[in-house]
Amino acid sequence: MVSSKMAIFLLILPFFIIFDACANIYNGQVGYKASQIHDQMPVPKNAEITSGEANNQKIKESVFYKLNGIGGQQGLYPPMSYIEKIEESGWKQLKEERMGGNFTFIKEETKIWVIIYENSFSIHILDETE
Repeated sequence: MVSSKMAIFLLILPFFIIFDACANIYNGQVGYKASQIHDQMPVPKNAEITSGEANNQKIKESVFYKLNGIGGQQGLYPPMSYIEKIEESGWKQLKEERMGGNFTFIKEETKIWVIIYENSFSIHILDETE
């Protein structure tokens, strides 16, 4: 026979599994923190740094993040609430340079690309401002 403690544990276990699976999903309500490469560029709090490599001579420094659901299917649906948060932080979006999930922002003398994929995104500081 199953003890009452074991029965309670078995009832609660699925909630922990679901919570853990959902902890790393994009949600604008979770809040934001400073990115690893620029303290004035916000990233969702639950984004996890991952490995990656930028193969572009324009890029000075990069950081890559994993965050399930951030870009929608194939990265075609970037979360506009995140883009708005970046703009609220003083970054101006250069809309004429946008290509799909690649957003370009500028603030003072710093130009940054934010590239959003299906379940990840990256932030790149460009080598020089045009």
